[in-house]
Amino acid sequence: MGGFTGQDFDLAGSVLYGAMLFSCIFGLVSLPDPGAISWLGVGITGLIAFIWYERRCAHPVLDVRIFWQNRTFTFSSIAAMINYGATYAVAFLLSLYLQYLRGLSAESAGLILVAQPLVQTLFSPVAGRLSDRIESRVVATAGMAIMTVGLTVFTFLASHTSLVIIIGTLLWLGLGYALFSSPNTNAIMSSVDRQHLGFASGMVATMRSIG
Repeated sequence: MGGFTGQDFDLAGSVLYGAMLFSCIFGLVSLPDPGAISWLGVGITGLIAFIWYERRCAHPVLDVRIFWQNRTFTFSSIAAMINYGATYAVAFLLSLYLQYLRGLSAESAGLILVAQPLVQTLFSPVAGRLSDRIESRVVATAGMAIMTVGLTVFTFLASHTSLVIIIGTLLWLGLGYALFSSPNTNAIMSSVDRQHLGFASGMVATMRSIG
């Protein structure tokens, strides 16, 4: 099976990759069901088999060697997964909180939640330009620190918490998102050679989805 570059398509690696991800994620979301351990075992076994196979494949779907040859790429990708994993639940749980505990309509809850992506949209271009002048890791780390503060505030959320505090915290999280996302993507994309740009772009999306 030929690709646009004339290289063979890594069908076996793609199947292993998909099966491994499915098994790991399905096992995690099935916890604490006893069967989840079996799924996680299959996923971990699949991960080992995938790494073994990809290291020996002439044209791998995922060049795993880059992870231990390029520390910037590796740690920036891990940071992205941790970041999105830590913040994903905010919109989901907060929407339930606003509707079922505070009695707001779905429309009102949505208008409150849009505060976060609105600030992120406004400040992401600024963060991107800032990361061109200052090291991306510094800006991204500042973004994660800001989000840590915001998530800490939400741990004290109660049924009587003021909506002003909730909206303010969402605005704060949006700023943290902006300072992290653009510089983190910049760090990942600029850490690889031109021939690996497609791979790096795909990894950014993968880390976001896994997180």
